[in-house]
Amino acid sequence: MTPAGGWRYHLNMIRVVLSVAAAIAAIGSGRDFSERWLLDESVQAPVAPGAAPIDPPGFAVRTETPPPGELTVRSGTRIPLSLLGSLDTRHSKEGDKVNLETRFPVSVEGRIAIPRGSFVTGTITRIKTPGRGSSKGELTIRFETLTLPNGATREIRSWVGGADVAAGKVDREAGKITGERNTGDDARAADGRAGAGASAGSLAGAVTGAGSQAGWVAGAAAGLASVLVSRGPDVVLRPGTTLEMVLDRDLRYKPDEVKF
Repeated sequence: MTPAGGWRYHLNMIRVVLSVAAAIAAIGSGRDFSERWLLDESVQAPVAPGAAPIDPPGFAVRTETPPPGELTVRSGTRIPLSLLGSLDTRHSKEGDKVNLETRFPVSVEGRIAIPRGSFVTGTITRIKTPGRGSSKGELTIRFETLTLPNGATREIRSWVGGADVAAGKVDREAGKITGERNTGDDARAADGRAGAGASAGSLAGAVTGAGSQAGWVAGAAAGLASVLVSRGPDVVLRPGTTLEMVLDRDLRYKPDEVKF
């Protein structure tokens, strides 16, 4: 071994001895000596090709979970509403706003998520006025916002899923309400108009000399004709009418939004 090589050997040995002494001192003081090497990128062990890297502590991927106390009203939930104003196919127009309120509270996991009296707004998106004969009036409503009594508001795009029998027939797929004529009322109306026409015809026949019987037949026919050419049934929704809303999406509420 040359003198220069001997000096290098002794110098390296001194460095090793000093490193070991530092390690012993660190262990004695209770510190994790390995932390020094982990923070020094120049001395970290290389990752083998194809091996997954080791995530630093605290950076593991975690599955997101809803905050404690959050309530979710699921899509498809049916919520009965009470109409606050009146609507009908004769006077209402497309684009008119509709105001309603929830008739009953909606509970989730034993807690009230939507209290009774929560405010719902909507819009009339389509109106078809009834024509002559059997043509019926049609009215379509889209629900757009739901506001809790504390002011928490959610946007929705929901449709009518049901209504009071008196309101008419509901097409749940289209959210459309169709006016329904009461057949008993129609029969009474037809009898009344035919009777009135017959009486008037009898009187006219007697006055003109055509005969009361002929006048009765002509008057009855005229009364029935007036029934056949009358308008079909309108959709008439009075204040307090129940309309059922079907949610089109989940409604999530934070704990501070469901304190009532």
